[in-house]
Amino acid sequence: MRLNLMEVVKIECLEEGPGRRRPGDGGLDLLLVLKGRVDWIMPELGHRRQLAGEWSLHTSARMESRIECGQVEGIRIGAELGPMDRMHLEGRGLPPRLACLACPQRDPVFHVGGRATLEMRQVVCELVKPPSGRLGNQLMRKAWALELLARVMESPELQGKPPCGACQAGKDQEALQSVARYLEENFGESHSIPGLARRHYINEFKLKKGFRENFGTTVFAYLRQVRMREAHRLLARDRATVIEAANAVGYTNPSHFARAFRSQHGINPGELLREV
Repeated sequence: MRLNLMEVVKIECLEEGPGRRRPGDGGLDLLLVLKGRVDWIMPELGHRRQLAGEWSLHTSARMESRIECGQVEGIRIGAELGPMDRMHLEGRGLPPRLACLACPQRDPVFHVGGRATLEMRQVVCELVKPPSGRLGNQLMRKAWALELLARVMESPELQGKPPCGACQAGKDQEALQSVARYLEENFGESHSIPGLARRHYINEFKLKKGFRENFGTTVFAYLRQVRMREAHRLLARDRATVIEAANAVGYTNPSHFARAFRSQHGINPGELLREV
């Protein structure tokens, strides 16, 4: 990871309207808020609030910042995510919570934060001083910026076990396939998004979003397709009655069953029975 020292920025009276979206340049930003607060709105992670005296390390891709109280003061340092050196590409040398940033299949949004330590605040006090044109002062500012980033990298918030395991993208794909198989094998039972998410260890947002991306439909539309496919087999091959077929695939209301069957197969279940 390479520090872009040209992006050591003192943020003074930063004003943004609600819902202002930051450009998705794929970089990694360290933001330490001195005054005011920032509300982060992230599609994958939801809402995070950063108060005065707190730092956050986050990717800028697909991030949306919402500035409260009209003004925010702080320090922002930008770091480049790519190209990384070989050690970082292999995930070595990074704090555990940052290891997934070296994975090409990682999620586009990353955000972690914590309280600034006394040492961090002391460094920030130096960085917020007006810079001079002297070479010595420029070098010291680079050193302070590196020290601040280093102290964040050594913080307890980045040393814990990665919440996503070895590869969240791969685990999410496995979970989505597992949900699909579970629905196909248990089509006659009642299901809910929270229940499926808990059973297969995936959060509800990724379950709903991933199903649309991987199967081109919602979770319950997929379940309905499975049910109607099985209902067609029961009626056409096993000569089950409409009520028997409806009950077998999880419908207690014959009218709701008939409507779903007609929507998928273009024919009423009773008509199918007469045809066969």
